[in-house]
Amino acid sequence: MVFINKIRILLYRKFYSGNHRTTLAQKAIVRMFINKGASIVLSMLYVPLFLSCLDTTRYGIWITIMSFVNWLGFFDIGIGQGMRNLLAKSVAEGDYLSSRKIISTAYIAIATIFISIIIIFSILYPHINWYKIVNAPDNMRNEINLIIFISILLICINFIFNLFKSILFALQKPQVTSNIALWSQAASLLVIYIFYLIGRIKSLVPIGTILLSIPIIIILIYTICYFKSEFKLISPKINYFDKSFIKSILSLGGSFFIIQIANLFLFQSNNLIISNIINPEAVSEYYVVNKYSSLLFLAFSIITTPFWSATTEAYTKKDFKWIYETKNKLLKIFGLFVVLGAIMICISPIFFRLWIGDKIKIELLTVILLTIYYLLQMFSNIYLSFINGIGKIKLQLLVTIFLAALYIPISIFSGKAFGVLGIIIAGIIVLCIPCIVYPIQYNKLIHSHTNISKSIWYE
Repeated sequence: MVFINKIRILLYRKFYSGNHRTTLAQKAIVRMFINKGASIVLSMLYVPLFLSCLDTTRYGIWITIMSFVNWLGFFDIGIGQGMRNLLAKSVAEGDYLSSRKIISTAYIAIATIFISIIIIFSILYPHINWYKIVNAPDNMRNEINLIIFISILLICINFIFNLFKSILFALQKPQVTSNIALWSQAASLLVIYIFYLIGRIKSLVPIGTILLSIPIIIILIYTICYFKSEFKLISPKINYFDKSFIKSILSLGGSFFIIQIANLFLFQSNNLIISNIINPEAVSEYYVVNKYSSLLFLAFSIITTPFWSATTEAYTKKDFKWIYETKNKLLKIFGLFVVLGAIMICISPIFFRLWIGDKIKIELLTVILLTIYYLLQMFSNIYLSFINGIGKIKLQLLVTIFLAALYIPISIFSGKAFGVLGIIIAGIIVLCIPCIVYPIQYNKLIHSHTNISKSIWYE
């Protein structure tokens, strides 16, 4: 209780400065914490429900499929991220006509990309044994092939509509994205539970269809409602498409795209690596522990998320004092999360026993290493929130490419030698590099803003 009160004090008092962007961020953080608390409860219910519906092998395969299919999101070539910074800048300048053109252009561009992916995939699909990619047993061939087809189709549609989330981030309304996520999660869980009770869940197909179709319905409802009301002045229309904005979106978005691809190998490849060099059952153990340890990262992300677009506004208006002071406050919050991480490690045996019983054996060392892994990621993300908001991402681009090239061979080698623990250790080693580089870049950007050089640190 004392620890929670300290976080509350820092969030409500330390962040409060009378600045409008700080107030917006503060309100967003509070709402996102409420939503995330409910989301955590729901996510904890997902695991035992899934383990009741599916055997361990199918559960591990589903996790692997989703890790693989979600890679498609990186083929938006950074349109969402590039649009986010441009939109935040145009709104800060009061240029709503440009804002409308940016949004319209981005929607048409991203729809063109993912519709093309659907067409290409439909042509290639019959010629590939998809079940072999996830190392599934031969008797699951038809089931796996079908669920992958359904998943890729629905994921592509989902990514088109998910552009609305980038708009919400740009307009400093990240709490609305958490509302969308919460309603999607709650509705999906309820429908799956109903199907489970009536005995309609016998394979991955119904679960996958439910999990991927309901979020599309929810975000479509939100998109229509907001563009009909609060966002009416910037609502997209085909006749507002402006090809001149494509270059602006892609020049920044292209760099974000490459960073996303590199991050794909850094943060999204573990399930696939574990499934192939160890076995699908090992994915289940890693996933459950990761689900628990990542709660720390998710909670901290709630705090840092509003400051990306807020930094874009502050940098546009040359409010460098706000950026510097906000960074210091986030570092204080991070110190409290280090303590929280230690507490989570200590109580993890009790938590897992209450959560999943003896269905999956959990090693304490796995929890410790994953907690360290997420703490390192959280520390570097403090500085990335400001660097991304400023838009000086060339150094991040080079560092991320280098880390991805370094991580894959190290994780495979250490995974073969030490199993799941070796893969986590590889991630810890690699994450030490951005924890050193990004604070240096941030300090050069902020402390030298009156005389920004053309060196790599500022690009």
